[in-house]
This record gives sequence, C-alpha cells and structure tokens, in this order.
Amino acid sequence: MRHAIACLVTRRAIVLEVLFQSAIVLMLIFPNFIMAQVFGNFSTALTAYLLGDKTAQSEGFLSLNPLRKMDLTGTLLFITIILTASMLFGKSPMTSLIFMFLLFANIRRPVIVPINEENFNNPILGECAALLAGPLGSMLYSFLALCGMKLITVIYGTSTVEYSVIWFMWNFLDVASTIGIQLGVFDLIPLPPQASGRVIQLLIPEEYEEVQEIYSSYGIIVLLGLLIIPGVSNAFLNVISQTTFGIKLVFHKIIF
Repeated sequence: MRHAIACLVTRRAIVLEVLFQSAIVLMLIFPNFIMAQVFGNFSTALTAYLLGDKTAQSEGFLSLNPLRKMDLTGTLLFITIILTASMLFGKSPMTSLIFMFLLFANIRRPVIVPINEENFNNPILGECAALLAGPLGSMLYSFLALCGMKLITVIYGTSTVEYSVIWFMWNFLDVASTIGIQLGVFDLIPLPPQASGRVIQLLIPEEYEEVQEIYSSYGIIVLLGLLIIPGVSNAFLNVISQTTFGIKLVFHKIIF
C-alpha cells in the first residue's frame, strides 16, 4: 500500500514538474516570438516610411507596441501546437508538416504590413527594400537581446540562482537572441511565401509572367518538400540551424 502511494506521489510530482517546465518554456518563447515579429513589422513600416510611403504609419504599424496589429491568440496557439508536436513527434517530418500547415494557414503571422508601392520613387526597389527590412528587423531584436545579456554580465556577473529574477531575465534574453535570428533566416529563404521569395517575384520582369507564375506556384511546394521529405528535411533544418548559430556567433563577438 505504501509503495502504491509512493508511486502515485512520484507520478504527480513528475507531472507537476513537466507542467512547470512547460510553463517556463512558454513564458520564455511566447513573448519573444511576438516581439521578434513586432520588430520585423516595425522595420518594414519604418523603411517604407523613410522611402516615402506613409501607409503603414497611418494604420499604426510604426509602433513597437505588441498589442497593435498582432494576432496574439494565433501566435500563442501556434507555439502551443508546435511545442506539443515536438514532444510527441520530435524532429520528425510530422512536426515539420504541422509547422508548414500552421504557416500556410497564416496562424503565426501578424496582420501583413500594408505597403503602397506607388508612393515610392522606384516602386519595385522600394517594395523590395521594405520587404527585406522585415527579417533584418527580427535579427535586430536578437542583437539587442545579446546587448541586454552583456549588460547583465557586467552588472551581476554570470552566476545566478536558478529561477531567480536575474536567471529568468538571462534565459529570456538568451531565447530572444536565437528566435529573432531564426525567424529572420527563415524569412530570407528565397522561396515564396517568404520575404526573399516575394522579392524575387517582384524582380522577375513582367514579360516573363509565366516564369513568375511557375516560381510562385512551385516555390511553396519546394519549400514544403524541404521541410517534410525524410533526410532532406533534416539537412535543410540543419542548414537553418547552422546559419542561425553563425549569425548569433558574429553578433556575440561584436558585443562580447
């Protein structure tokens, strides 16, 4: 009887520990996921504004307030589903397939920053610059997070008590220093619907309309294949991971 009670208590303790760790992970990831997108949107709106298009500014996108023009519920749902899929399937193609479904269902995305290319002196180049500013803005968020980590080491050192305020701040910024870069790198993949893919679509001359349609139609399929085909997906995600690590390492050397 005592053994059964002890097992029950142990199981409850394990469940509570898992729930606690999941809550910590969610607290670290969710705000950073939101803010990395906010910085991306802000960068797009600011670039468009500086190049002469005030559409995004007039609709409230020239702001770092995450409560404006952001799908908070959708992002929370996105992260929760991905975390659950990762625990159930690991890094299998099923996790990537779920990720792509959510991506194409537009669940993680905030409202798209409105751009009126007719307000630019050069419509194509102006829109391209605004689109590319998005992923660069997300990376800037990671750069600033590393600056925050540097400040913490200067003031408090590197030794912190687990689950203390300083510990949480450090880990929050550490997650931020990766998430922004990851979102930026993924958005720079030269395939639609990513930012770089949309830039390439704009740069294809109008007389090659068929090429543009083929690129638009099959680019998404290629991206999906890169993420779900066994073997290919592992190699592709490894490239994304290594690129993220490389950029973070450069930022780290600049700051530290």
